[in-house]
Amino acid sequence: MDLEYDMMRSARDARFLCVRNMMPELPYAGLIIYRNQSAIMQEWLRLQVAGTLTGPAALWMRSNRPAEELYDAQADPHQIGALFTRPGSDGERRAAESASDRIRARLAALERIESPVEYRFSLADTWSRSLLVALLRRHGLKPYRYHGQRRTTVMVRVAKTYVDTTLWPEFQQFQVVLHEHFATMTKRVIG
Repeated sequence: MDLEYDMMRSARDARFLCVRNMMPELPYAGLIIYRNQSAIMQEWLRLQVAGTLTGPAALWMRSNRPAEELYDAQADPHQIGALFTRPGSDGERRAAESASDRIRARLAALERIESPVEYRFSLADTWSRSLLVALLRRHGLKPYRYHGQRRTTVMVRVAKTYVDTTLWPEFQQFQVVLHEHFATMTKRVIG
């Protein structure tokens, strides 16, 4: 984010995604002045003030967020609805935490077998960059950029197998949802 620091961690397996918000007092939509000037954000802000903002946009625009979130990726492949329907049972929460531990252990094991490689991701827009950076941080990885690189460039050191089997497929899945959501909002604002 431009003016605010945020930290989230997540882990997933084939079914569950568990997200821990280290700063639950912050909103999902942090203060990004340039983004907030866009027509879509202006419309969301107007609807939020009027109290008529609904759906995923309302969730994203909340003033704070839960310390822990649980998604059932099979029942809710876009990982949005679970927050509206139920917080998850204790058993589901333990299963998701167990999945989190397994995923981090897998990354650590891959890095012992396979040396991390420096990846350079050149993304088309700042939304994609923000999504990839958030995903990297959720996986416990540290994205960076060299002096002189474009703002949409993201560098990270990680095992190639992890990128191929976990990180990149997950990014592509989120990217589809992000673009569908923006297309819907754009049609709503224009139409």
